Amino acid sequence: MIPENPLSSLIGCPLNGTWSIEICDLWGADNGWVFEWMLTLSSSSGVAGWQYSVEVDSLDWGGPYFYSINDTTVLFKPDSSGTYSFLVTAYDEYGCVYSSDMPVNLNVIPNPTVDLGNDTILCDGTIITLTPGPDYDEYYWSNYSTTPSITIDSAGIYSVTAVNYNSSGSVSCSSSDTIEIMYVPNAYVDLGPDLCVTEGPVTLDASQPGSGFTYIWSTGANTPSIQVNNLGNYWVNVYYGDSNACGDADTIYVKLLPTPIINLPEEITACHTDVFELSALQPHNPNLYTYKWSIGLKEPVYYVYRPPVGIYNIEVMVIGCDTATATVNMTIEDCTVYPLVIVPTAFTPYNSDGVNDYFHIIADGIKKENFSFRIFNKWGETIFYTNDPSFRWDGRYRGDICPQDVYTYKISYTTENNITKDEYGYFILLH
Repeated sequence: MIPENPLSSLIGCPLNGTWSIEICDLWGADNGWVFEWMLTLSSSSGVAGWQYSVEVDSLDWGGPYFYSINDTTVLFKPDSSGTYSFLVTAYDEYGCVYSSDMPVNLNVIPNPTVDLGNDTILCDGTIITLTPGPDYDEYYWSNYSTTPSITIDSAGIYSVTAVNYNSSGSVSCSSSDTIEIMYVPNAYVDLGPDLCVTEGPVTLDASQPGSGFTYIWSTGANTPSIQVNNLGNYWVNVYYGDSNACGDADTIYVKLLPTPIINLPEEITACHTDVFELSALQPHNPNLYTYKWSIGLKEPVYYVYRPPVGIYNIEVMVIGCDTATATVNMTIEDCTVYPLVIVPTAFTPYNSDGVNDYFHIIADGIKKENFSFRIFNKWGETIFYTNDPSFRWDGRYRGDICPQDVYTYKISYTTENNITKDEYGYFILLH
């Protein structure tokens, strides 16, 4: 059949677009429609092997940790390493669906977490081991080492890169870190043993070799050494620069005690009824000296109370940072005028010094059988009575300690020449 209208006019028309064709059968004698048509593209037209594309509308990745960026692009962000499997489904602009035949496996390599710590200041002689983390595939240190850790004994800046690979070695993940190691000199301080000297000044030396050290003294000084003129505890703290991590400290007690001066007479002549004192008390810091009397007393003052008749050598030793001694030659004479009755004016029974603990009298030239002694409190009540002239009262009444107060007494006696006397007086009981 030859078309009524030729199709030659279609030559050169663009291929893209919508084509329509109308078929009319003008021959009724064939009793039906008979139709066939085809479109043949000439190879000379330059469109042989032509292609067409269909836009993708959306993708479904079918697995966790996918975060959509747009219709066709996603971000895969797993929270740990491992192998992740998923199927991809595509939807085109015409609603057609396309799915992958096999799951897609994505192997996520562990990313190294490298941490060498903070920059560090170390003391001279200290060795430190740097370890970025365990079980990485490879290590690359700034000192060219490839071991999992390195040992450091000198100052510097050290860095490391740790790498992990996939099973085939084609993909790697890495991480790096850097640390600075600084070394400072150690301080060594020795102020020596505690000092005891008779005069100052005393030099305390904490000097360190080299410069750059910081000195802090208890006096507020910041010099390597100081001079002191007073007794007391002194301490120093020494460290290099501003870092006290490598510092040292020491404390010393300095005792400054002048040589003891003892002002005692070489000779003393006294009556056996006398009361006097021998003093070795020091004018400066007397409590820091040690006192030793030949009679066993360890107090600075020796109170001599009515010593017995005789000749005595009393020696005292005063010990400070050095020692001084002195000896007193005492001649005690009998100065008795008979009858002799002496009653003390005070006594101290409860001060725990072992001296003057009992109240007693001296009674010479009297008849013991006619003797009586009575003590009264301030209300006139008799709190002690005896007819023994050699009595020793401990300051108690009915077992109780008498209070510190003034007490009166009455003494009655007969002299050896038969003269009877009654005498009254008072004394003080001191605690």
